[in-house]
Amino acid sequence: MKKLIMFLILGILVLGIFGCGDDAETFTEPTFEDFEDASYLVTIGESFTRDEMIVLVTTLKPSAVINDINLKINNVMVELEFDAIFLQAYLGAFTAAEGEQLNCEVTINGNDYTLDLIVPAYPIVDWPLDFNPSEVTDFEWELEYDSPYQYFTGYAETFDWEEFDTLEEDENSIMLSPADRFFNMPAHWLESGLESYYFDLEEISFDSDGKLVGLSTAINSSDPDYSRNNGKIDKNYLNRQVKIAKSIK
Repeated sequence: MKKLIMFLILGILVLGIFGCGDDAETFTEPTFEDFEDASYLVTIGESFTRDEMIVLVTTLKPSAVINDINLKINNVMVELEFDAIFLQAYLGAFTAAEGEQLNCEVTINGNDYTLDLIVPAYPIVDWPLDFNPSEVTDFEWELEYDSPYQYFTGYAETFDWEEFDTLEEDENSIMLSPADRFFNMPAHWLESGLESYYFDLEEISFDSDGKLVGLSTAINSSDPDYSRNNGKIDKNYLNRQVKIAKSIK
C-alpha cells in the first residue's frame, strides 16, 4: 500500500521547532565508504503534531542483529522498546527543538558509536489542489534555513479496497539542492492514469560512525493519511528511511 512518510508510535505524535541556518554547513558530506560496512540505522523525525521527536533504531543488513542497545541524546538516556510485530525495530521518544544539535551516543552489542545530527527546519509547502501527471507542475515551499539534504518524492497508486491490495503503483524521487524552494516537475514524472497521487518534501541531516548511520528528518506530506493513521508507524516509512540512507553518497 502507499508509502506513509510519518513517525507515529503508540498514539504519540511527533516533532520539534526553532532554528539557525548556518548549522548545516558544519556537516561533512558522506561518501560511499560510509555505507560499505554499515549495519545499523538510527532515524529521528517528526509527526503530525510536531511536539516531540521519535527515534527508531534498526538493522541495514539481514546478517546484522541487535542483542542489546543503549541510547543517549544530549546526555539524556532515551528509553527504547522493541517492536517485534510490525517493524522489528527499537522505538523511543524525546523532546527537541527545530535547529537543535543532537549528540547521539549509541551502544549496540557493546560497541560505542557517536552521531552528530541537527533537527531540520519543517518545510511549509503549497501543495497543488489538482494534479495532472501529463502536465508540468510547479511546487513551491518556505523553509527557515537550508538542510544538508533535501528530497522531493512522488508516489502514485491504484488501490483495490475490496481485496485491500495495490493494483498499480509508481514512485519517483529526486535530491534537490539544499537552497531550492521550488521544483518544476516535468510531465510524466509519474505514470498517468493511476487513482491517487501523493508528494513528500523531505529535509534531512546525516551522519555516520563505523557500522552506524543516522538520519534526522522533517517531512511535509500531501498524503491525507499522514494525519489519520496516527496509531502506528507504517513499514513503508522505515523502508523509505533505509532507501534514503543508502542513496546519500
